[in-house]
Amino acid sequence: MQLFIRGAMIAAVWAAGTSCFAQVDPWPMFRCNPARTGASQLHGCATVALSWSYATGHTIESSPVVGSDGTAYYGSYDNRIYAMSSSGTLAWSYDAGNFVSTSPAFDGDAGRVYVASYVGRLFACTLGGALEWSYETGGLIARSSPAVDSGGCIYLGSADNRLHVLSPAGVLAWSYETAGDVHSSPSMEGERVFVGSKDGRLYALGADGAFAWSYDTGKTIGESSPAVGTDGTVYVGEIDPGKTPVPCNLYAFNSSGGLAWSYATGDDVSSSPAIGAEGIVAASGDGNVYLFNTDGTFRWSYVTGGYVHSSPAVDEDGMIFVGSFDGGVYALDSIGTLAWSYRTAGPVLSSPSIGLGGTVQIGSFDSVCYCFGAASASTPTPTPELTPTPEPTETQPPLDLKVNSTSPSAGDEFTAEVSVQPLEETFDAYGVVLGAGGAWSFDLANPGALVSGVRPLVRSVPGLTEVWGGTLFHMDSIPDYLRGAGFTFIAGLVPAGAPPAVEYAIPGFVDQEQVEIR
Repeated sequence: MQLFIRGAMIAAVWAAGTSCFAQVDPWPMFRCNPARTGASQLHGCATVALSWSYATGHTIESSPVVGSDGTAYYGSYDNRIYAMSSSGTLAWSYDAGNFVSTSPAFDGDAGRVYVASYVGRLFACTLGGALEWSYETGGLIARSSPAVDSGGCIYLGSADNRLHVLSPAGVLAWSYETAGDVHSSPSMEGERVFVGSKDGRLYALGADGAFAWSYDTGKTIGESSPAVGTDGTVYVGEIDPGKTPVPCNLYAFNSSGGLAWSYATGDDVSSSPAIGAEGIVAASGDGNVYLFNTDGTFRWSYVTGGYVHSSPAVDEDGMIFVGSFDGGVYALDSIGTLAWSYRTAGPVLSSPSIGLGGTVQIGSFDSVCYCFGAASASTPTPTPELTPTPEPTETQPPLDLKVNSTSPSAGDEFTAEVSVQPLEETFDAYGVVLGAGGAWSFDLANPGALVSGVRPLVRSVPGLTEVWGGTLFHMDSIPDYLRGAGFTFIAGLVPAGAPPAVEYAIPGFVDQEQVEIR
């Protein structure tokens, strides 16, 4: 692969190594630190109460980061990055011009927050929300979240197949080209940089970008970001691009790139592993959260109610926090027992962060960011109250699913419609309704019918040059036997050939509606 270098300043900054990082800010970047261990030196909440919640204008997949004063920063599919005070009030928001599916990075020394938009631009904002500079990669930034090293340099992957490394002033220091999209978030430990690629390889690079070693998993490394232990062991997950769930591995590599061990889970490992005091925590699309000893021996697993894309966070006591596609946020103790859970109104792909005072923050596809704190014996757990949505951005969501009513009565007319904004990527389109009796797909040729199972509406569409809209489903009169039933309507686009699952959706191009029949 080709290496581009425009300076040697990075290696000089790294002369002392990155293992000397002391955690000053509670959770300044995705997975907490440059080594992406997902482990905090703080205590998370062992019991649960909702401290605050804030509704954005669209889906939240971005994982919150937390600065030194407790301010939380996260992105939304409504194109904005949000800064929320520790009390849950909006400090500011910045319009990134396109949706923000990745996590920001906070650099208190530089007084900046870095955030990437889907179209491939990285923004450097002051802690007051003013733009200082921006940098454009050559591809989309759909999943990779920036990391900041001890010298203030920024590391970020892009769908242009490259890892980009920028100086604090936003100038490209070097980049490294792989043979596939880089959706993995880069990690650092000692004098090594690690990143996964869609070409299936984990890459280890020097502080100046020189190739050290790589390992071919034989599948794909998607969003799973390498977690690096103090002994140099690197942990990362793989995914399979096929439509049928197949076993996928969590890998452990020694510092020279040799395979130390692997463990086959029942589905994709798109989640990033965590390194806690009790061992290695990993999650899988098979719905399980796993704990392993550092030698790879299995300790325990806990099954959630859905695919787990969210990356687990581990606190000082070994408490584990993670989200699931079933809409739940889970807290597990160090022996795998459920401490508490909280149900949001949408899938939770966002990963939790641990903040000051035992707070845990996470986003949901229901467009809300949640902050949990420790419950008081005298104070009952409050019912979520959404704070007002900020002034809307004058842009349409990439994909907008609308129903004429979310609580229709038996006998009412019912319609589900969708509109899709232009895009260049070749895609497959799916529209499904989920209920207690199973899953059914819409039929564009016959909007009054449903087809059993999950089937594509259309395949291999070579992008859209203009907005497309249409009716997915129409019913003149809802039958009486559906009274009291609940359904989830989902419409989404995935890259051509990708599995029909929310975690594979082209960022922004997925939406859902909950419908309860009265």
